[in-house]
Amino acid sequence: MSWPNSRDYVEALRDSGLCFADDDLIDAAVDINHEGLPLALVGNSSSVFRVVKNDKAWAVKCFHWHDESHERRYRAIEKALRAVDSRYLIKFEYIKQGVKAAGAWYPIVKMEWIEGESLDSYILSNIQFPDRLLNVKRDFQELLQTLSRAGLAHLDLQHGNLLVNMDRIKLIDYDTFYVAELDGHDSLELGHYNYQHPHRDKQHFNLSLDNFSAWIIFSSLHCITLDTSLWHKLAGGDECLLFRQEDFGDPFKSYAFALLESHNHPEIRNTAKLIRSFCETSLAAIPSVNEALTCKIDLTPLPPISTVPAWIKAREAKLSKSASSVSIERKTNEGITYGTFKDFNEAVKSNDNFEDIELRNSICCLEDTQIGKNSRIYHFLGEDREIALKCFMSHVPDRQEHYEAIKLALKGGIKDYVAQVYYLPRGIKVNGEWRPALKMDWIKGQTLNQLRKAPVNEATASYLADRFVEMILCLRRQGIAHGDLNFDNILVCNNDLKIVDYDSMYVPALMSKTAIETGDPAFQHPRRSLKHFGAYLDNFSSWLIFYMLKRLYINPNLPELVENCLKDERQVDVIKTALRNMELDRKADVKEMAALLKLILSYECPAVPILDAERSLTRALKNTTDVVKENISSPFLKKKPKK
Repeated sequence: MSWPNSRDYVEALRDSGLCFADDDLIDAAVDINHEGLPLALVGNSSSVFRVVKNDKAWAVKCFHWHDESHERRYRAIEKALRAVDSRYLIKFEYIKQGVKAAGAWYPIVKMEWIEGESLDSYILSNIQFPDRLLNVKRDFQELLQTLSRAGLAHLDLQHGNLLVNMDRIKLIDYDTFYVAELDGHDSLELGHYNYQHPHRDKQHFNLSLDNFSAWIIFSSLHCITLDTSLWHKLAGGDECLLFRQEDFGDPFKSYAFALLESHNHPEIRNTAKLIRSFCETSLAAIPSVNEALTCKIDLTPLPPISTVPAWIKAREAKLSKSASSVSIERKTNEGITYGTFKDFNEAVKSNDNFEDIELRNSICCLEDTQIGKNSRIYHFLGEDREIALKCFMSHVPDRQEHYEAIKLALKGGIKDYVAQVYYLPRGIKVNGEWRPALKMDWIKGQTLNQLRKAPVNEATASYLADRFVEMILCLRRQGIAHGDLNFDNILVCNNDLKIVDYDSMYVPALMSKTAIETGDPAFQHPRRSLKHFGAYLDNFSSWLIFYMLKRLYINPNLPELVENCLKDERQVDVIKTALRNMELDRKADVKEMAALLKLILSYECPAVPILDAERSLTRALKNTTDVVKENISSPFLKKKPKK
């Protein structure tokens, strides 16, 4: 039987009303790429799609190949998981008549879409915060105990199958699961080779088979919490944590074991020896994970390793090349501008400088021009509508792809809060050269900055705060972040809110890209950089804006106090006093804002909790676990290592 490939499934999912039979999926919105096609996360044996219906996001796994044994396995695993109530595990449903593709019906697996950051990515993001990594280590151990009590084994424990939200773990990808009903079967796969015992084969399929890979993960986390420099010294994140397959196969030639067993910390030395002993032990004899890492282990000493392995050299070369490329790119693009403000002001006066028919038949109102950091926005009066034309002052790589993806996203569930945009590669002719521009609706209204200059009563402030929360929830449901929420980019229009300026916006189709800008520093996390680009981008600023709006009738000057505080936090090697001064202020609203700032500044940018207006600030910030993280992952998508 021939099975559909990823292209067949992409074509089928263009119409979710026809391709699905499940009520949760019929007519659901499917995530799309910058070309407007369903976005497939492609693995070796399946394609996974994110679909949303009634504010509920689902992961749909469509198989590239399948047989009757797969169905029996999934049914058994589904039944076993249904009997377990655990926050670590996700219920799923195997649907035999799941998706219609290439003219026939094929099975799917449907499960809740999980937002999170893979373990290796989380370690990299929090390498300077060993306490958080310690929390993850403890949570991982609790996960192992949960599996053991339930009589379950995952059989492919590795960084890509552990998603982390707020130091809490979710286990994903259940293809290889062991449950009692499957006893006597062979393993479907052997798992990620950098986490498996060198003697494992397909005949090994039992409850204790997770023990070796669990020790690899647990011991790596343990060593990193004791010495975070090990992550870089051993090139962690290169499809591994600290150990690789070659370390297990020949420990006496292992750079990792040599480095760890000669470490000055006794627990790191002992941990490495323990893992080395497991490499020489049968799979059945390896115990489950426990904290007994301090007992002395006697093994034959390893010879010193003087040769740096190729993968360390490759990592160093890659980092060096990357730094060089960034430097060259900055030099190449440095100084490349499209013209001065005066040049653009002259260009908009003549209709001959536009190719767009609507702009050629419009009149520019120069007096309404808005000046941005790297752009100017001109107001045009058209025949039947008012137009905003954003003219860029300088070159930015991939700008067109960025805006094409945003254009498609803005047509979705957030359309009531935004203006529709159209990227024009030949937007305006300046000094005889065609330059890109962005055409959109001209939104009439007051910015929040303009609004706060006049007295605002408590009812108005409360209404604006509530509408802001609804807007943020709408963005979050679509997996979108504005990326530059501030009092100038939020307008009050017809008793509702609108957001403008989408240069920093994140949409799911751009998940593999980096940010173009980092937003207004007066509302952004002081440690935010261009590498931060994900659905979490608005978490920090939304907390600030929500509280500022709630207290707008009492203290309209809170934005200035926060701006000074964040400016102070960005300084290096100086004594920071702004936040302390706010904490000592006599005004209750200033003290509360200081407490909020202190809490959210304790998180790294990707880890700031989402806005939860239903809880008290302290409780929500300390306890919420529903956090959208930098790297969105599917419960099914697993990158298969190249052998």
